[in-house]
Amino acid sequence: MNELQVTIIPAQISANLAEIKADLLENLKSYDIEVTIETLPEAKKMATDLNKLAGEIDKRRKDVKKELSAPVDVFNAQAVELAKLILDSREKILKQIAVFEDKQREHCKKLLQNELDALYLESEVTKEYQAGNIEKLAILSNLTDKANLTKSAIEKVAEIVKADKAVQDMVESRKANLNAITERAGIVGGIYDKLIEPFIKESESVYTAKLNELIDGIIKQQKAAEERIKAEAERKAREDAERIERETKARELEAAKQLAQAVEIAAERDNAAKLAEQREAQAKIDAENQMILLEKSLKQAEEEKRKAAIERAMLEMERAELEAAKESKKPELGNHCKLFFITAQIKLRCSIDTTQSDAENALKQIISENHGEVLKIDSVIGE
Repeated sequence: MNELQVTIIPAQISANLAEIKADLLENLKSYDIEVTIETLPEAKKMATDLNKLAGEIDKRRKDVKKELSAPVDVFNAQAVELAKLILDSREKILKQIAVFEDKQREHCKKLLQNELDALYLESEVTKEYQAGNIEKLAILSNLTDKANLTKSAIEKVAEIVKADKAVQDMVESRKANLNAITERAGIVGGIYDKLIEPFIKESESVYTAKLNELIDGIIKQQKAAEERIKAEAERKAREDAERIERETKARELEAAKQLAQAVEIAAERDNAAKLAEQREAQAKIDAENQMILLEKSLKQAEEEKRKAAIERAMLEMERAELEAAKESKKPELGNHCKLFFITAQIKLRCSIDTTQSDAENALKQIISENHGEVLKIDSVIGE
């Protein structure tokens, strides 16, 4: 490839700028005036003239620059084109290099990960403690010419595994000792692992400080909880005592009320019983009085009935005597006789074939023969 060769011929510009400058400085003195109401129109004209003069000088400057810049612009365009061709070729090479190096780094990363997993398994490091990061080790310098890991890279992976194993052993040891620590501290139920997870992997001094701080906080919470439970129990006991007292008073009031009602009911029943006894006694007295009156009435009725019967009997006897005197041949007793009305039970001995009617007639016959008369036969009973 040919080397770039550039030949530069410096441009020469000849102008009377110095003369114009000297003349301009002298002429500008006439423009140095104080603007007043009288000089304002002239000041504006001066400003316009100066602007026109500056425009003419700037136009000449641009024209000269453009004329001188033409060969520079041509050279610049050609040089840029050449540089672009070169850079495009370079970019293609860099891209291929990047692709190759990315593949090599990815291969290195894969070898590192395999080595890391194998050492984790060999050292019995659980997933929880596998914190190793091999990203920074995935560099081309960690690969040999045969695309294998260098001894240095393998040692660095081993150091990562060793560090994670140490953390695992430390955490397991701390967890194993945690129950004994919490028991000595008097914490009920121990400490949940979740509470110490944020600092369990810290250095011994930091871990101890934070653990003590956590234990102090739990003990305070525990004491506060015990006090709340105690206060709640006392409050509940007071409420229960007050409730029992209210219920007892309520039951006593209810019992007193029921007793008063019972006494009132008993008194009412006693009064009712006495009233009933009085009514019963009065009724008995009234009944006895009514019986006495009835007996008197019956006796009076019976006496009146008896008197009426005697009167009827006397009338009948008188009638019978008169009739008997007419028919009978017996001697008359005359008007000087005495009558007896006799109520008696009479027993007659008759033949076996005598009837009730025969017995009544026999009795009437006997009485009649002795100047008597049977006025009424209530009943006849035969044996």
